[in-house]
Amino acid sequence: MATKKRAKQRSSRDKSSAQLSSSSPSGRKWQLIVVGVATALTIFAYSNAVRGKFVYDDLTQIVKNPLIQQSQYFWQAMTSDVWAFRGEVGEPRSNYWRPLFVAWLALNYKLFGLAPAGWHVSSILAHLLATLLVYRVLIVLALQPSVCAMVTWIFAAHPVHVQSVSWISGVPDVLASIFLLSSFLCYLALREQRRWFYLISSLLLFALALFSKESAITFPVIIFFTDLVSGKGGRTLSKRALASAFSAAAPFFACAALFLLVRYLLIHIVRTLVPQAPGFGSVLLTVPSMLVFYLKQIVFPFPLGPHYGLRYVNSTNIGLTNFLVPVVLIAALGYGMYKLIPRNKAYSIGSIWFLLPLLLVLDARIFLPEMLVQDRYLYLPMFGLLIIIATGCFELASRFLHDNVRITHRTLCSIAVAVSVGLALMTRLYNPVWGDAIALWERGVQIDPSSAMAFSQLGNEYQRTGRDDEAKVALTRALDIRPDLTTANIAMGIVANHERRFDDAERLLKRVIDIYPDYDVAREQLAVAYQQQGKVNEAIALFDEGRRLMPYKADAYTVNIAVLHKLGNRDAEAQAELESLIPQLSSTVDPDVIKAWWYLGELYRQQGRASESMNAYQQYLRATESIDSPQVRQLRQMASQALQRLKSGG
Repeated sequence: MATKKRAKQRSSRDKSSAQLSSSSPSGRKWQLIVVGVATALTIFAYSNAVRGKFVYDDLTQIVKNPLIQQSQYFWQAMTSDVWAFRGEVGEPRSNYWRPLFVAWLALNYKLFGLAPAGWHVSSILAHLLATLLVYRVLIVLALQPSVCAMVTWIFAAHPVHVQSVSWISGVPDVLASIFLLSSFLCYLALREQRRWFYLISSLLLFALALFSKESAITFPVIIFFTDLVSGKGGRTLSKRALASAFSAAAPFFACAALFLLVRYLLIHIVRTLVPQAPGFGSVLLTVPSMLVFYLKQIVFPFPLGPHYGLRYVNSTNIGLTNFLVPVVLIAALGYGMYKLIPRNKAYSIGSIWFLLPLLLVLDARIFLPEMLVQDRYLYLPMFGLLIIIATGCFELASRFLHDNVRITHRTLCSIAVAVSVGLALMTRLYNPVWGDAIALWERGVQIDPSSAMAFSQLGNEYQRTGRDDEAKVALTRALDIRPDLTTANIAMGIVANHERRFDDAERLLKRVIDIYPDYDVAREQLAVAYQQQGKVNEAIALFDEGRRLMPYKADAYTVNIAVLHKLGNRDAEAQAELESLIPQLSSTVDPDVIKAWWYLGELYRQQGRASESMNAYQQYLRATESIDSPQVRQLRQMASQALQRLKSGG
């Protein structure tokens, strides 16, 4: 009797839910309400992010990246890893080949230049699109209307998304999510109507997701398990069900394999680990605390920052709080899900979309030891966990409200609106942190005071803005934690150069070069120390050695050597060095190398060689036409003025 009663209640609940389905006028009206609220929440949560500046990786990937700024190098940018602009052509500088992300950067630069407001608007619009796709997927999955609304609204407003939305360089997670959700919609349509169009569309969209971020490669496994829990064989592990799931996922596995092959042929890297990465055993010991962290960030998003105090677990530091408690919590949650999954397909779908997108980042050996966990890795996994939470809330509310579905929906939607508005306010308050570099790293050291990297980044930012006294305090703290931290030693060396403490600068910078002879910034700053002391020959020797050790910096260092020869009144040597670069100047993307034309123009002008000087200035103006930086603008103005004087016979 009890079983029949529960079945009758479920039938009644399904009939009530059907009244809000997309096929009815009231359903369409409800969908418009959900979309309208999601849009309003997104605008309220992120509108103040538009005032943010370029921070952190933005400064190198956008502001100092000639590959996205000059259209003639677009193909080179698309076929290189995202950090290729820091090395010579064809030399991989990172694990990340993301051509669609690079195209996104190039498009935004074309539209907005170096005005960050436009970049922020495009990121916010991308997040809104991802949010609306979340809602569409939930509708197609036929989840309860209040569950769909709750997931969509919280997804739109949650402050964990700030790192992906308000930080311009965090957009790969948003782009990948847009294409994965779109691909999943096509796959769901394919299940209903076996048309080649849906399969081809789903595969193409999956490829675009892969081109946005490599973590999308787990999508074939998502398809496999989705088919397994939703197929004709039910949720049983029969041979028929497994065969059906593999058949559904096989084209996506083939697409992923092709992506990996093309990626390897282009950047020649499978996966590079960070220096002194721990063994896989330590990774396994750390996974429980990482999972608990990510669960906590979604349910209780406080504190929020660029750094968190989670560190690798190993045999020397394993203990109650960093291993045993997380293991117990994960085991208890896993057992709870094992009991819940047979009751409702939504729990299965939610588990799949939470765990699988997180899979690759749980092996954090490619990340720096102080950056094992990041909020942006939760962008898509949040979708899955919210399905679980919202479904659980619906079932609990239904029980307390005696299966009165209409009241249940209204109650949950009221709660969802209140929670979402609160989260949106948190997001709005947090946005300014990712809009200002100093505020970002001040938050970093506040949340993770044991992070040498956070203090080093803060010191760097203080130093960049001329606050050398505060920079020294932050950098001293970084070096107290990690005396060998290269970034802190270099930044402290830069401060010492500013204060003309050249002995200290040499000591700090040589410490880095002795360990990393190819660390270009350390070498360049040591040359600055030599130059300011009048040690021109020592600076030339330093750059000459750099040309041999770092071929990708050879042209830039040749320009530096020419300048040093000029300072030493050796004009002939300076001219010879610069003229040796002429064959490469037509293909270089580096403004510091293109500057050789300007220096040649100056040398020829001083020698009275007017026509050659004019040609050099014109070459410089032509090569830098699409480069927007303060130094280039200044040199272009000087070159134009020199040309006018030469043309007038001055």
